[in-house]
Amino acid sequence: MVTKFEVLPNEILIQCFEHLNALDLFYSFDQLNYRFNYIIRHIPLYVNLEGDINKSIFDQFCNQTLLNPQIKDEVYALNLPSFKDNNPAGLRTKMFLSIFLLEEFVNVQKLKTNADVNLIPMSTQSSHFSSKSTLEFSITSFHKLRALYISALDERSMSFENINLSITNLTLQSCDLNSFHYLSKHVPMLKYLHINQFHGSKDLSNKNTKQSCLYLKQLSIDYFGYSFDNFETLMQFTPNLKILTISAYDRDMIDAIKWERLITSSLPCLDILQFEFKCWYPRGTQNIINKLEEFQTNFWQTQHNWFIEYALIYDSVLIYTIPYVVNTYELTSNYKIYRNNLKNNVNTFVNVTNLKLNYEILTDNYEDYFPNVTYLELDRKSASLTNQQIEYLGKIVNMFHLKHLDISQVYFTNSSVLIKLFERMPQLSVLSVASDQLSKIFNNDELCKYLNQIVKRLHIKGNYSLFDKDPFKRKEFYETFSKIEHLTFEYSRIEELSFSPSRLPKLSTLKAKWDTQYYPEHYLSQVENEVQELNVIYDINVNQDYYTDLDCFGYENDSRRYGFSDRNYDRKKKPKTIRFDIEICMWFGNKMS
Repeated sequence: MVTKFEVLPNEILIQCFEHLNALDLFYSFDQLNYRFNYIIRHIPLYVNLEGDINKSIFDQFCNQTLLNPQIKDEVYALNLPSFKDNNPAGLRTKMFLSIFLLEEFVNVQKLKTNADVNLIPMSTQSSHFSSKSTLEFSITSFHKLRALYISALDERSMSFENINLSITNLTLQSCDLNSFHYLSKHVPMLKYLHINQFHGSKDLSNKNTKQSCLYLKQLSIDYFGYSFDNFETLMQFTPNLKILTISAYDRDMIDAIKWERLITSSLPCLDILQFEFKCWYPRGTQNIINKLEEFQTNFWQTQHNWFIEYALIYDSVLIYTIPYVVNTYELTSNYKIYRNNLKNNVNTFVNVTNLKLNYEILTDNYEDYFPNVTYLELDRKSASLTNQQIEYLGKIVNMFHLKHLDISQVYFTNSSVLIKLFERMPQLSVLSVASDQLSKIFNNDELCKYLNQIVKRLHIKGNYSLFDKDPFKRKEFYETFSKIEHLTFEYSRIEELSFSPSRLPKLSTLKAKWDTQYYPEHYLSQVENEVQELNVIYDINVNQDYYTDLDCFGYENDSRRYGFSDRNYDRKKKPKTIRFDIEICMWFGNKMS
């Protein structure tokens, strides 16, 4: 029996629709029939401008919202990427806020943006970007706001003593101890706090801990840049903490005795502890092994059921709870893991989605397994990847889940090896490759046909040779990648590009980056003239820097590379050269197929 989607009851349809981005929801179901029209206009909507969004879909949603203003009342969540990084998602935010005021979405409960935020106390003010990175809006306009995801709180926001936010879920990209003290005073109902970069110059030694985050149950810190003493003070503000996740790169944090004392005295409610600590340490030092073993006593493994293992990598040490909590991991050729015998290592790296792997380690005796990797970067330039290493890779990584492969650091002499690699990755759609390796790809017709079918997003990384031919002058490039939707390329040293976006009919976004010693006025005017003929939203950033004659190429210590004689080159008289860093971001108005 075949069931049509239309016969499903409203309750099921609503559950399905609530998982979709509002832009996709309206594109797919608006104007199909009266029932769908009514449902999608009376359910909670999530407007997410991040990710891959066709301009036609964006335009359709904005037009429908302008025609039906009540749609704004149903929006409960907004994701507005900042355009400080000059990316397509940021361009969408810029356009969105040129059409709508943020304060018009009065029922928003969740707001996410990677812009710095300045909270304006007066509701008479309207939202706007005061700079490329700072979003200003009135916090008093959002009475229902409970979850806030922002880059950082602007210092001006911290001067309003009468502001008390009802936020329970807060994520900050950057925060210092002074800002944390501000949060303890003005966000009293906070239950969940996630800080990406926790660092700065100030400390909490003179702060009143009576203004604690009494309701805070979960704290996650991706990087903690203070001393352990400051961390101890911080924990006095969180007496009821139940879940703690923390990463740090400081030898001071690798002290099991201090941690035991802290947990016993200040964190009586702590149930879950997840950490990853890394620091530099001299080779051959037995003392560090003894310190690491102190994390495997009864206090950790029996009393709290926290299992820890560690590894020595070159001159550094890595210690972490099991499973490994961070989503990124790097496998190098020179490391030794000291495994915890009380835990099965099958699920140790279940949280890792981004893996960088030096393929020298691809041998038959490697023990760890990474089941959920979606991004894989292969690193090893001095030797070519072999078919045997691909077989070993399949025993380490579940290649079925891979979507993005970075081979920009891979040296390959036989391009047919790449076909065998791609065939093991049925979901692969994103490829990063070095520009000087493209010619080897173009020389294999079978590989070109394969890439034409699978690659939707292409990232061409820097050209490390001044004398390589421009790949965009070759018809093979446009034939091989004719179906790509997103293109990024970075040439570190090039004065002119011959790129023709019109030859890529499905292209939706383009981001380019390079530097030049010539003032880019001529090129920029050329771009202006070209985009006027296209339905393109774009932004251009130009930064001016001064370099020495060799520094601008990144080879200050190798003058011979560029024809200078060591004997005749006087480093005390290095000429200063102006270089212009140029970034172009384009969002194409291509029609949906």
